[in-house]
Amino acid sequence: MQEYEAKASTYRSGPVALTREGANIKVRVRPPMSHSLALSRAGRAPKKKSAVIKKAQIDTGATITCIRDAIAQELSLKKVRSVKIYTGEGTVKCPIYSAELGFGPFKFFMSVVGIPARHQKLDFLIGRDLLEKFSFLYSGPAQEFFLCRGDIKLNVTVPDKK
Repeated sequence: MQEYEAKASTYRSGPVALTREGANIKVRVRPPMSHSLALSRAGRAPKKKSAVIKKAQIDTGATITCIRDAIAQELSLKKVRSVKIYTGEGTVKCPIYSAELGFGPFKFFMSVVGIPARHQKLDFLIGRDLLEKFSFLYSGPAQEFFLCRGDIKLNVTVPDKK
């Protein structure tokens, strides 16, 4: 097994935050630059916000990464197709958007599913489609988790709220 060295900022949570909120990270979301340029060339400037930073919950049960649909629309993310997803309330047809996601030193261009607010209480869920790019280490005894890729190990838990 490869050893990972910490080469980025490290954040550590106490047991209460990790137990109460789960594994969360702050993710920057924006339209891919090519989409923003295409809108500008067509004379349709992107909406006011070009990027947002949202708390994202890591969800190993989610197949695909999801964003609240209202946020995707606010950012003028480009809809590329639709998909049916399964929720606790049944099947829902949802748009898939092209987005740029970033956290720590990482940046990804990928598809995200836009979920209506009534089906998702969180702004953002990180699914297995993004997690598969990392080793995900959860240490219950230490009450912390890490995302590792290559020689970078990020301890990305949320700090305790005081």
